[in-house]
Amino acid sequence: MYDVIIVGAGPAGSSAARFLIQSGINVLVLDKTHFPRNKPCGGAISPRGWQKYPELSELMEISTNFGVLSYKQPDFSIKFSKEEPIACYVRRIQFDNDLLNLAKHTGAEVKEGVRIKSIKYEINQVIVSTNDGESYSSKYLLGADGVNSFVRKSSMLQQFWNKKTIALIFMNEILLGKEKIEKMFPEGRTSFAHLGYKGPTGYGWVFPKREHINFGFGEVLSNKSASIIYSDYFNFLQYCNKIGVLPNLTDPLPKPLAWQLQMGGPMKHFAAGRVLLVGDAAGFVHPVSGEGILYAIWSAQIATECIKNALNNQQSLEILNKNYETKCWKEFALDLKKMEIVHKIGVKQLSLFFRLAQKYPMLGQSLIGIVEGNLSYSQIKRRIMKRMIVGLFKGNMWKK
Repeated sequence: MYDVIIVGAGPAGSSAARFLIQSGINVLVLDKTHFPRNKPCGGAISPRGWQKYPELSELMEISTNFGVLSYKQPDFSIKFSKEEPIACYVRRIQFDNDLLNLAKHTGAEVKEGVRIKSIKYEINQVIVSTNDGESYSSKYLLGADGVNSFVRKSSMLQQFWNKKTIALIFMNEILLGKEKIEKMFPEGRTSFAHLGYKGPTGYGWVFPKREHINFGFGEVLSNKSASIIYSDYFNFLQYCNKIGVLPNLTDPLPKPLAWQLQMGGPMKHFAAGRVLLVGDAAGFVHPVSGEGILYAIWSAQIATECIKNALNNQQSLEILNKNYETKCWKEFALDLKKMEIVHKIGVKQLSLFFRLAQKYPMLGQSLIGIVEGNLSYSQIKRRIMKRMIVGLFKGNMWKK
């Protein structure tokens, strides 16, 4: 019997495996695909990610100090640059494989190309059966298998997401070559993000990496059908080409990869019985930026700490679940939930926010920090409240 079985070998699952093995805990990782495998994603990691986990820096491809944040029209934009990188780029086909190799080298047992057929919950163990006729048992089960988690749906936890918060994303990553990218971005690779394209929740991006350019578009499914969002993706490419942030690309383009993101913040409960959910499976995604890698690794670290305590101190399942949820809510999940509220308000007032942001630098910096995923809710609140108090005394509310 294993101490922990992890379903899913993406950033959450691979990181959990590495952390658990380093803590002396016996682990088996199961994933339906063979690595390296491509993963639909923009591949941008905010400064919070590598500041919290400096070891990630060695796995990142390239960083950028320049950005453009747009709304509706290209002249309705905020251009910005910083001395420190505003984001680091990874190619998920490489990054995820590197993380999994780290777990393997640490000693994790990994089985790739294995699909879960069934999960049986017994009093003292979890039994996971796979499509190759094998069965594996463990004390605990980590669901690291993404937004459509098989583990979540098989457990006592919430099975379905709120349709109003599910976004459908289309993206592509094209090899251009380092020379062509540097020629197109002579001042440095510029991160381009566009809010409110073709609808209030429409979000598009262009991220130039070392030799590839990554671009995509998505919107909440409750606003539009999948076919319309697919059409808007191609409209966005034409728009980006017209304003000069995307070059003429080969025709026909490779078929875009598609995936869903849960943009409504974390689930109310993400632990039950012997099951702990990590990463996207628990809804740990930034509701504005869509970043999930940081929270995947963060939740994996917390899950490891709680499982280690449970094993060492023979804690009950109820205590394990409570400790895991409490620690996640305290460290990042509550902030993600509050950022969902910011997002709901923001999409209704984007035009006003952009006008104020263009006029008042402090608001512009705050808006950029929100979209980057680099500011927490409490940081935003403190920054604005401080500016308001100072402004009331100085008679100049927002300029600095």
